[in-house]
Amino acid sequence: MAEIVKEVLARASEAVETFKPVTISKDIDVGFDLGNLLVCDPNPIDTKLLRTEQEVYIKNLARDNTQLIINKIWELPTERFEGALVVKLPPPTTIVPREKPLPKAKPPTRWEQYAKKKGIQKRKKEKLVWDETTQDWKPRWGFRRVNDDKNDWLIEIPENSDPNVDYFGKKKEEKKERIAKNEFQRLRNIARAQKTKVPGVGITPSETPSKQQVKTALAVAKTSVASVGKFTSKLPNEKPPQNLGKKRKFEANLVNFNKEKEKSLQILKELHSKKPKFDVDKAVKTLSNEERQLGDYKQTSKKKTESKRRCKSGGKKGRAIRKPFTGKGKKKGEKG
Repeated sequence: MAEIVKEVLARASEAVETFKPVTISKDIDVGFDLGNLLVCDPNPIDTKLLRTEQEVYIKNLARDNTQLIINKIWELPTERFEGALVVKLPPPTTIVPREKPLPKAKPPTRWEQYAKKKGIQKRKKEKLVWDETTQDWKPRWGFRRVNDDKNDWLIEIPENSDPNVDYFGKKKEEKKERIAKNEFQRLRNIARAQKTKVPGVGITPSETPSKQQVKTALAVAKTSVASVGKFTSKLPNEKPPQNLGKKRKFEANLVNFNKEKEKSLQILKELHSKKPKFDVDKAVKTLSNEERQLGDYKQTSKKKTESKRRCKSGGKKGRAIRKPFTGKGKKKGEKG
């Protein structure tokens, strides 16, 4: 046992000898900025050691400066926070430049502008709300929220409403419309923030339409129903819309027979008058030109056939010359 104790003490003494001292002295005092954990060392650099033992010299220099700033931090007042010893750093004194510029503030939305104009202040609401039906705390918004009507199996219908309408499907469609409206408003706020053209609602081409554009949109909306605006209620002293294009007029199904006959004859007359007239002189000239071209083609083809016949009969172009026999070699049928 005594040998083990001696061995442990020997190792501890060796470890202590390897540790460097905590107190460090320098020729020129260093500057501290504890808010940024910054040390400025104005002492000159030993160029000989830097050239011969670069890594060792830089490590020792960094270790000494780190020890100095740690000593300076422990001089500050300390306190206990959640079982840990904490030091509160003073405000920084050195202005450190940023890598990137400060982010620009987001432009306010239409609701934020309206709330600022009317003096409406945003009140912070609690996320959890007590639900009386389930006797439990539930989130105010989102999944499994309080008073969630998504899983309702019964819907109360007013007395004057149509009982044959699918009110569950109607509720889903209304929710989809609300989601689409919110998404459209979000995109419109983004477009306004980027100073691009904001599309208008409906058929108006701009967000602030003119008087004529509003009249056109109102007339189109009234005539878009099944009755084409026949049973649409009108405002008092409302004038009929203008410059909306010509409306087609159809005749009645039962009309006078003579008028119908005259109309049909007029259509046939117009169809007959549109037929092209037969030009005799032009037709004769075209026919004569075609015959002349056909005669020229026959003459050229006849000349070509005659020249081919001459070549086959032994003309200069088609004569074949046989190589004369010199007597060398063996004739056919001779034996060696």
